Amino acid sequence: MVILGYSMIRAAYAKPEFSIAGNGPAASVMYPITNLVSLSIAFVLRYITRGNGIAHKRLMLIAGILILYPAVARLVEALGAPFPLIPIIELSFFALLIGYDVFKLNRPHWATLLGLVLFFLATAAKLVLAQLESWAGFVAFAFA
Repeated sequence: MVILGYSMIRAAYAKPEFSIAGNGPAASVMYPITNLVSLSIAFVLRYITRGNGIAHKRLMLIAGILILYPAVARLVEALGAPFPLIPIIELSFFALLIGYDVFKLNRPHWATLLGLVLFFLATAAKLVLAQLESWAGFVAFAFA
């Protein structure tokens, strides 16, 4: 997945019209990068916790939620809905999972909270880090 993801990002970055959420090509690269990093972290932790059914199942679900961004973005775009609806939809999945945790465990599970932290870190990277000149330099080096 990571190798294919890198290849896809590189091919997209080579196109001058490549844009996600109205960003230029370098800033747009942050979107698939954060998806791959978040998915990889959840996937590795899912593998490590395979002996702990509660954590393992949540991490599998969280990996799925974290990789939903492209599909949700296409749905929102097809409906003509505003861009901020994308993170709201993703956060609703986390809200459901936290609600389930509170109902079953009387508290949010650590894996659920970790997934939420990964989501917010990815969002911050998309909104802040992607706009930095140093990010554009890194992308030019890594994907050109």
